Amino acid sequence: LAGPPVPKMRLRQVEEKLRDAKRADWKILKQIPAFDSCLHKPFLARLFKDADIRLYCPGDYLAEVNEAASSMIVILAGEVRCEQPQTLFYVELKRGDWCFQNNILGIEAER
Repeated sequence: LAGPPVPKMRLRQVEEKLRDAKRADWKILKQIPAFDSCLHKPFLARLFKDADIRLYCPGDYLAEVNEAASSMIVILAGEVRCEQPQTLFYVELKRGDWCFQNNILGIEAER
């Protein structure tokens, strides 16, 4: 009745990583250069509150090249691997990291 131990341990590891997301608040936005000129707590708190918080599973795509976008991604928990297609270039992002800052600044219309 207890179930296999390996899947349970993996699930517990995932749950532990997601606990960081529960503790995240507006302060995580203070380190993003796009918000340097507006480090006012009420503004950042409202921005964080209004943001869409999404859960992605391993293997899911957060964004694809040349996709139209007007949003930015901030990692609240876990890890994300960004890859450049057909190259060996990749970046691993973790809690507090961000990407697609140019999309919210209006500099680029696509990812």
